[in-house]
Amino acid sequence: MIVIKREAECGKQKKLILAARGSLLSRAQVELVRKLLADCGVETEFLVVKTKGDKDRVRALKEIGGDGLFVREVERALLEGIADVAVHCGKDLPYQLAEGLEIVCVPNAASAADCLIWPEGKEQRDLSVIGSGSARRVMELQKLLPDAVCKEIRGNINTRIEKLRQGQYDAIVLAKAGLDRLNPDLSGLCVREFAPEEMIPAACQGILALECRSDDETTQEILARINNAAAMRRFRTERKLFCRMKADCATALGMHASYTREENDGTAEEKLTLHAMFAGRQTVLCGRAEDTDRLIGQAVRDIYPQNKKCILAVSFGTSYAESRDAAIGGIERALAAAFPDWEVRRAFTSGFIIKKIFRETGVKTDTVTEALDRAAADGIRELLVQPTHFMKGIEYDEMQTVLEQYRDRFERLTIAEPLLASEADFRTVAEAVAEGTKKRAAETAFIFMGHGTSKANANTVYEKLQRTFTESGRADYYIATVEASPTILDVMKKMEGKGYRRVVLRPLMVVAGDHACNDMAGDADDAWKTILEKEGYEVTAVLHGLGEDPAIQKIYVSHTQEAINTAEQSAASDL
Repeated sequence: MIVIKREAECGKQKKLILAARGSLLSRAQVELVRKLLADCGVETEFLVVKTKGDKDRVRALKEIGGDGLFVREVERALLEGIADVAVHCGKDLPYQLAEGLEIVCVPNAASAADCLIWPEGKEQRDLSVIGSGSARRVMELQKLLPDAVCKEIRGNINTRIEKLRQGQYDAIVLAKAGLDRLNPDLSGLCVREFAPEEMIPAACQGILALECRSDDETTQEILARINNAAAMRRFRTERKLFCRMKADCATALGMHASYTREENDGTAEEKLTLHAMFAGRQTVLCGRAEDTDRLIGQAVRDIYPQNKKCILAVSFGTSYAESRDAAIGGIERALAAAFPDWEVRRAFTSGFIIKKIFRETGVKTDTVTEALDRAAADGIRELLVQPTHFMKGIEYDEMQTVLEQYRDRFERLTIAEPLLASEADFRTVAEAVAEGTKKRAAETAFIFMGHGTSKANANTVYEKLQRTFTESGRADYYIATVEASPTILDVMKKMEGKGYRRVVLRPLMVVAGDHACNDMAGDADDAWKTILEKEGYEVTAVLHGLGEDPAIQKIYVSHTQEAINTAEQSAASDL
């Protein structure tokens, strides 16, 4: 960490550098903080930080990077010593902050409510298309306006209002806090403010969270002057519940804590009302303020699945957000749709990937051990592990070793098969791959990149799949591996003299991650695309992981069903 000597160390009043995004709302929020500090005699300066979410205004937020999207690059300004304070929207915070940083101040909070906005002259029941990409809002709106369809919307508050006026949407949903802070033109529009009982807000919505370095005592002392105790109390309660849930931006998660003071027989007692919602399950708890921790624990138990059955999808992982959502997320969504009575959770086996994703997005993915510990702590009784691995290689074996140590922690722990396990799997995978190459140009070879493994007998799956291709009349399909044999050079020798002028490269992996994007389709001298082009081939690289294919997803679903059937049969025979 860079340490910068400040004026305060020389006995002078410290000038604070405030870092935040450059959006209109963010600027308005920074100005609120600057005014509060100015009233205390503190001089400030605003440092604008442009985040990934600001640079990419087209794709849905979860496709760009999900949680921490508007936070990590602002936090980096603190860690690098070029800013003293980060000004965040409380609802944007991921459940784990960067190491060495903490939220030390929460000024006066604005309203936590959401608002529905639509043109005058329309009835709410006639609103068909509502602009919102929030999983929480979408789920809540389905109950409030069951005939409406929610459509993704991006842009700042004024941009979204303008899209509404242009007729791109029948209505939009915005946070009341943003409307109050920016005061946009709402002439000709109706506004309905939702009570928490109607639409539970996002955690810490309407709250500004001021973050600084944990060892910066001077800044902490200054910020303490503008801290609002009531707002900080609500922030800590909602953050504690939010962090317990470990949800991501794709999860419908809402919570709101409200503290009140009640007079009873001449004595005053503080009460807490806690609204919480997770993936459609809701609870409202009331109790004494001193029992906040107990009420948070009860809320977690209330809104977590009651059936106590969980499918843990275990993947190697990838730091490529788009492929992570389309491939790994695609498999997980297929499992959730096929088994609605089971909760689907995620774990990655690559510690390197887990750390990289956390550094970039603030999302902390569980390791297998962490996921198992959490499942046991949450009272999951029946756990089914569905690996998304391509085959039974080293990663699968290591995962299995860990799982065996947890058998006595669950009433039933079942392990399903990876992608390629049976003869039928090989045929299905071959057909799924072929489906995407139906329109084959003449003189074209298809090379599929497998990972390969140092476990020799596991590599036989590539030989077997190659035979499946050949026996099904696809002699122009070739499989090469990154870390085993056959290599790309081996395959090129097989292609010699066969008149190929074009080559299509595709990953034979669940995700189109680093190997696919760099080793296969990159521009380096040792990338497959470069090697083939130097030999005179016209090369096209297709970056789609197998996990994106519905036919491949069905294989994982079938393996999960087979594992459930086997476990149930085993349980029945024990009776």
